[in-house]
Amino acid sequence: MRKRKLLILLTLLTLLLAGCKKSSSVDTNTIEVDKDGMITSTIIEDFDKDYYLEEELKQAIDNEIAEYNSAAGENAATVEKFNVKDKKVNVVIQFATANDYATLNNIPLFAGTIEEAIAAGYDFDSTFTKITKGKVDGEDTFKAADIVGLSDYKVIIVQETTAVAVPGNIAYISEGITIRGKKSANFTIAGIETDIEESAANDTASEESNSTDAPVDTSAGTTDGEIVPGIGYIIYK
Repeated sequence: MRKRKLLILLTLLTLLLAGCKKSSSVDTNTIEVDKDGMITSTIIEDFDKDYYLEEELKQAIDNEIAEYNSAAGENAATVEKFNVKDKKVNVVIQFATANDYATLNNIPLFAGTIEEAIAAGYDFDSTFTKITKGKVDGEDTFKAADIVGLSDYKVIIVQETTAVAVPGNIAYISEGITIRGKKSANFTIAGIETDIEESAANDTASEESNSTDAPVDTSAGTTDGEIVPGIGYIIYK
């Protein structure tokens, strides 16, 4: 099974099922950050085999969350939704902080101000594009030196293929990011299978009508000899 954003779900689907061989508007794997830094993770996966055991999977996820909370603190992670419908499993988990998400999933995630990101060791070593009202603003590009001075802006930094939603208007995006709307975008690491592109057009239309903390290697692979970014920065205000 390909690598996905929630380690719990990935591991359990592999161990429990392979052995036999967001929000209401969210329709794809998504990380959402709210204005207080809380993270909501939505995972949508195929669940279309007769030997898939829904109750066993739900109980295993609940147990994993309970075990994490016993060490990290009550409500560090909360299962908000678990259902299976139309041969899809939909799991929504709310995390108190980006660090809780990163720790439980073993996938780095940062959410905070640009100053806090720099203090955490992120160097913004990428090429950035300006975004205005959910669209690319001109052909100019920006480097780290242009970005790190934006002290009153916030950033979410992802290192996995996912859709991302933020509470403010997106102002700059790094390489590997594509815009879905004013407050949402996709980050795709080449070589990782994803279905997020399928809903991008619908998401953009909907938005327009409704007007851890540990950096890792920034290259995830190559395409035609070109380095593919493994880290995505979405800067918003």
